[in-house]
Amino acid sequence: MINRSIERLEEAIRVVCPTDSVSVGTFGVSASCSFVPSAGATAQQITNGQTVIDAFDWSEATQNAWLDSKEPDLAAIRDQAIQAIADINAYLVFADTATQAQARTEIKQIDIRQRAIIKAVARLAAKIL
Repeated sequence: MINRSIERLEEAIRVVCPTDSVSVGTFGVSASCSFVPSAGATAQQITNGQTVIDAFDWSEATQNAWLDSKEPDLAAIRDQAIQAIADINAYLVFADTATQAQARTEIKQIDIRQRAIIKAVARLAAKIL
């Protein structure tokens, strides 16, 4: 979810200001975020970009709403599914020697990715049916 939240932040900034890069120091802390405006960005666009950072909603509910609004990309869904299978296979090798905390962390990450794939497939199915 962290990478997708950063993607959402980047997308929101780019709507108001041409941007070369976005940096997030501490996830969920807008004060730790910054961006590098593209050459030619006006002072107003740069101010607007900073306003987006300052007002950014890091909540899971907002993130989920943003994800639900995205059009399903079949190539991305396929790639995510392939990566999910690879991640699960890697976890199964790792699981026997992992500490409980390591296993819990890995399972959470796998679950997050699987939920994203399932949601994308559900959105795709809703469009088709």
